Amino acid sequence: METKLYFLILIFCVGITSCSKEKDNLQLTDNSANLLSLPNLIQNSEFEINGQSSFQYWNYTYGPCCLDTFSADVPTGGGGYSLHLEPMWVPATGSVETYITGLNSNNIFRLKFNGKMINSLSAEASASIYLKSVLGTSTIWTLNFNNTQWTQYILLTNPIQLVSSDTLVVKLSAGSTEVATWSTLFDNIELVQIPN
Repeated sequence: METKLYFLILIFCVGITSCSKEKDNLQLTDNSANLLSLPNLIQNSEFEINGQSSFQYWNYTYGPCCLDTFSADVPTGGGGYSLHLEPMWVPATGSVETYITGLNSNNIFRLKFNGKMINSLSAEASASIYLKSVLGTSTIWTLNFNNTQWTQYILLTNPIQLVSSDTLVVKLSAGSTEVATWSTLFDNIELVQIPN
């Protein structure tokens, strides 16, 4: 009897895991017509306007920093420029943010971007999503990476309850350092809300 019970529990657990993985895969499928038609909430997602490099709609998190330059090294499908960041000395980070306001929803958000590190050794860069409200800053979702080739990354949040006075923040960071330095490139930043 015990053997049958353990067997049933095992089958149940495997079934739940399989369903969970299928659901996650459905959420990540970019071929879905529904996901492809969702508007990008990021303004100036390629760091250029009218063919010129531009920092418009992005803000430094610690004042002018991190070699606020642009690079002609871009991923496939990118424009003429990518954002070039370098780390700042601990505890500050070489990072930029953009702000999305006026949303009133309870949806999942998907951040998709291209990233690349140069001379990174074992350092990591990151992209994050967090919420600023009248109650302060809340849950942060972060994706760390250290690939030295252009790679597309996808970060999914849990459903986020927003009211129109909240601010959703997307942060791109080259990180912090105490000794070494490196460069991080970002391009093709896309944030969409997926109806829950």
